[in-house]
Amino acid sequence: MVCRSCGDVILMRPEPRSCWCGASSGRYLDDRSTVEQSEGTLSIALDNGGLRDAVAAFDSAPQGWHPLMMFRAFLNPLSETDVRYVPRPAQEIPAADAPA
Repeated sequence: MVCRSCGDVILMRPEPRSCWCGASSGRYLDDRSTVEQSEGTLSIALDNGGLRDAVAAFDSAPQGWHPLMMFRAFLNPLSETDVRYVPRPAQEIPAADAPA
């Protein structure tokens, strides 16, 4: 997930995790495939096969960059069924975003 307030990228785990600024949080639910994350965040998905190939390219020649070290990532749309957005708790809303 990406916090749109501070830009921090957070790896989801079963235990709740927060971004650097505290405005966003998320976690895997018990099914280990559905993510619950704060509204106002972006859900990122990585192309696992492409990542695996990029790591292999890095491992074969770690001293220099190669185009094979690139891999795809994409943003999940709000309609993605494996991502559930929940309201941010009031104490986590940055002052600039708080309602007047």
